[in-house]
Amino acid sequence: GSYQRISNISFISLLLLLILGIPVLVLVILRMRRSDQRITRLFNEVADSNKKYILDTGNTIDLKTFNGAEIINNLVDNLKNASSFIKSITTGDLDTSFNEINNSNIDLNRETISGELIAMRDQMATVKEDEKKRFWITEGLSKFAELVRVNQDSLENLSQALISEIVNYTQSNQGGLFLLKKDEESKEEVLELASCYAYERQKFLKKIIKPGEGVLGQAFLEQETIRLKEIPDDYINITSGLGQALPKNVLVVPLKSNDRIEGVLEVAAFREFDDFEIDFLEKFGEIVASSIINAKTVSITNELLESAQQNQEEMRAQEEEMRQNMEELQATQEEMERKEKEYVQIIEELKAQVESSET
Repeated sequence: GSYQRISNISFISLLLLLILGIPVLVLVILRMRRSDQRITRLFNEVADSNKKYILDTGNTIDLKTFNGAEIINNLVDNLKNASSFIKSITTGDLDTSFNEINNSNIDLNRETISGELIAMRDQMATVKEDEKKRFWITEGLSKFAELVRVNQDSLENLSQALISEIVNYTQSNQGGLFLLKKDEESKEEVLELASCYAYERQKFLKKIIKPGEGVLGQAFLEQETIRLKEIPDDYINITSGLGQALPKNVLVVPLKSNDRIEGVLEVAAFREFDDFEIDFLEKFGEIVASSIINAKTVSITNELLESAQQNQEEMRAQEEEMRQNMEELQATQEEMERKEKEYVQIIEELKAQVESSET
């Protein structure tokens, strides 16, 4: 990744540092054999190059009283410090500091090797921190997607599992999951508290909020995340082992998927949430909203299937009843025809008897 690339660059920097330092030392040794005047000029150049390219401590050097051995030792020490610094950061120690660099001379070393190495360390630390945040987000989203998959058959179980895990994963202190539903009396849409969690304990409360009511209702209508840094005294109390205290930060995140909102998530903490955590919670809201939409779709589909099966069974029962009625009607008709034949036969017999008696 980016961290590894920067680590490779640091090795190249070490190599370049050695390439720069060794020729300078060789040059010094060779020129020390020449005249004192040229040696003095050489030491001036070495001291100037050391200050310009390796490290500028900000101290003024009096070359007239500053002997050659000290100049060489100073150059060697700076090269050793640079080498040690590079080795530290390539082993992952990004908290290491560069000797002789401080707030008073940091600006003087923007273009020196020492300053470049510090900039490289800071860049590596930034890249490493960014990768750590991305991994945290990716791991969390994967975890909650699996949680949704396991609990997709029960919205109640899903709500309870999600709120406890999200509070713990974000190191919050408490949270609540409000889902959209229709009020049984007014038939209007409201936000009902499906589950809440505080200090590692599941809380069972009854709470209903209308769209536009309070911060939660406002976040629902605007479909935008609301961050509260200044918490009203009557907003929410977090109960801890130290008593009751107001949170320092409250986030209200809409549960939204494709512009369709299914509720809001509320989390509170004694610290401020970072931007990457808010980004994660918004993505979490999309997962929850999508799962709720799917659950509702499955529920409606099941209801339709049950209704269709019930209608089919009723039709079968009606068909069976009609068949039985037809059979009974046919049997009745056959019985009537049989009796009719009997009546006709009786009448014919009576007629025959009358005719016989008349003759």
